[in-house]
Amino acid sequence: MTSLPLTTDDANIFARYFADAKRATLDLIAPSEAHILGGQLPDDELARYWKLASPTGDLNHLSQEEFIICCCMVKLHQQGHFFAAVPEWVRIMARAAANPFLAFFGRLQRRLSKTDAVKVMSGEHAGRYGRISEDAQGDEPYRVRFYDGTVSEWMAEDSVCKVSEDEKTRGQQAEKDKADSRQRAEAGLLSHASNASGDPCVVNFPSYWQSKNAGAHGFLVFNIRRQQSKLFQALKRMMHVPDPLNLGKGRDVVSRKKYSGLVLRRAWRVESPILWMQYMAAKFEVGQQMRSCPSLRPLSTKLQQAHEGIDEMSVDSQLNEVFLLHGTKPDLLFKILSNGLVEGFCGGIFGQGNYLAENPCKNDQYVAVDKERDFYGGLKQLHDMLYPAGVEHPGNVYYLLVCRVVMGHYVRTDDASTILKSGGKALWAKDERVLAQIADTPFHYHSLVAETGGVIQRHREFLVFKGTRIYPEYVLAYQRH
Repeated sequence: MTSLPLTTDDANIFARYFADAKRATLDLIAPSEAHILGGQLPDDELARYWKLASPTGDLNHLSQEEFIICCCMVKLHQQGHFFAAVPEWVRIMARAAANPFLAFFGRLQRRLSKTDAVKVMSGEHAGRYGRISEDAQGDEPYRVRFYDGTVSEWMAEDSVCKVSEDEKTRGQQAEKDKADSRQRAEAGLLSHASNASGDPCVVNFPSYWQSKNAGAHGFLVFNIRRQQSKLFQALKRMMHVPDPLNLGKGRDVVSRKKYSGLVLRRAWRVESPILWMQYMAAKFEVGQQMRSCPSLRPLSTKLQQAHEGIDEMSVDSQLNEVFLLHGTKPDLLFKILSNGLVEGFCGGIFGQGNYLAENPCKNDQYVAVDKERDFYGGLKQLHDMLYPAGVEHPGNVYYLLVCRVVMGHYVRTDDASTILKSGGKALWAKDERVLAQIADTPFHYHSLVAETGGVIQRHREFLVFKGTRIYPEYVLAYQRH
């Protein structure tokens, strides 16, 4: 590609934005790079940078002043904090990419090596300190071992920044303080939680979790890399649409545009210690109640075959634990990941409860589009977590949750008022908006399966009236095609 020289006007715009960015980001850049932010480079440092750049022949036409400004601005842009919505910046970055500055900075930043002390600059671990533990090739070459012993997911080059020994020491102490605080908080919660085995005990978090920490928001998300993961392929199979003619049809459909398929673009695992402990306590409760219940009717779903044999998606069939799908809107997703699914927020034919499905066609009726990366608006918090620096927003995506659900002793209906094949027995308890009691027990049915053929036409629906019996384990971002 032919390089495009920067004009004087372009350089002036860089300089104007740089003056503002410098003041706002001094605390984001390692002290070892403060001389770059100062707008001055020592002669020997400038010569080193220039030598690295000049062999490409793409930067030789720039003046030293333009070169310094461009280095500063590209550095800031790569950290994802500035200018994404500024038209002039977008235009100039497009021209700079033709030079190519981004590739040049990629070479500059590959100076990190194993055991280097670093600070994470973006994403869910932003502000944390640690050391490079793994260094590989590709777009996400680094993993960071934090000072509390946990290890990050693979991270992009511009997500980490080398720090000085003094800052490393401060970072170690900060990580230790945070770890001590989390352990004290979790110790209190764990003492009240139980698992489904029948005896109170400390909750065992899944062995495949990358971190047992709650993070700043109470949960962490980890990108599932498709090229390495059978798990990603299982989630992709869950998005399969058996009958494309059913897409975009139903009483709750918002968009009437025609499309014939749903394509998975991104997937994340949700690791929330608090929600997991609540789920395990609810699972324990269901297990205790089922000791007094009649023999359990097994529940099978259309999703079972999709995840069969995947260790991370094993379930407890003795409690009718299954995976089901829940569609949601972008502006609600972060709240769900923080607080879990709350039954009072959802309503329908069967009253207030959590509505789930086994066919993505059904969930697709309730979603809304997430058009693009939001750097400043209401979706910034969600996007900072799902799409940190180095992770591209696919554009025009919709979100589904793959939920782990304990259905327990369920009841079936096709008319929303009576139990299916019961001779007309009432589905609901008298004077209460809860399910009827299980025969010969003081307990109510744990969940509801709405079968097709009556008030439900196309897809079975699954309802759970206690949100703690649902754990939102995976987030899927997909596109309509």
